[in-house]
Amino acid sequence: MDTDEIVITPTMTWLKGQMKQCSNDITIASPFINNAIWEYTDFLNPKVKCSIITRINLRDFALGASSLPTVLQLVKSGWNLFSLPLIHAKLYIFDNSTVLVTSANSTFSGLTRSLECGIAVRNSEVIINIRKLLLGGLGSDVKPFKHSIRDLESLNAPVSLYKEAVKKYEDQAMIDLLSKPDDYVISFFKKDEFMDAFTGWRKLTLGAIIQLDKPNFNLDELYRISAPLALKSYPSNVNWEAKLRQQLQILRDMGLIKFVSRGKYSCLFKFT
Repeated sequence: MDTDEIVITPTMTWLKGQMKQCSNDITIASPFINNAIWEYTDFLNPKVKCSIITRINLRDFALGASSLPTVLQLVKSGWNLFSLPLIHAKLYIFDNSTVLVTSANSTFSGLTRSLECGIAVRNSEVIINIRKLLLGGLGSDVKPFKHSIRDLESLNAPVSLYKEAVKKYEDQAMIDLLSKPDDYVISFFKKDEFMDAFTGWRKLTLGAIIQLDKPNFNLDELYRISAPLALKSYPSNVNWEAKLRQQLQILRDMGLIKFVSRGKYSCLFKFT
């Protein structure tokens, strides 16, 4: 009978061996990812269904903690990609045969250099429960949100703006930016340039938030501001409230707003 196994650095070596045995599906949870993922997934059977749950925070991409080009290439290659904003777990689930619970992100540092440790579990009941917990949001009220190629391509312009915005930070401010990613309010240079980085419903939602001109707001306030904008831009869409809520979820995952409590939000950006 297969037994559990301790996996230490380099985790990459263990993953390569496991990939060769995977026959049906793989699900990965990793807050940060880069091209290291190709180093071990090249060993996968092309018929294997692949999913990954990660973060799409603009700050992560702008500071190099995660790679937007890698995220885009994964989806273009047929992977299902979901965002979960507060995810910290690192999980590698192969079929219903093995799950690696580890400290290693799917990055070159995490898989080859940093001193990481994990345990590979081969109890099918445990694996099924872990997968169910992961796809359900790991016990939170937030569920993983699936993104299309179009969704992710729309991040390119705001990530570029974010990179420009962080250049002005001194060393201590940069440390704060890295250590408090969910609370830090980022200052962008120009409002018009910021708005031009977005399109469609996302731009409309951000425009309404900016019109409110307050650090904290609620859903009813946003509805009041957005109603005439939605009627003008999308007169045939009768479900504009649902579209706004969807955009708020994406803006939260991008790190531009914070969900404080039900129907209440904080704005995590401002203009200099």
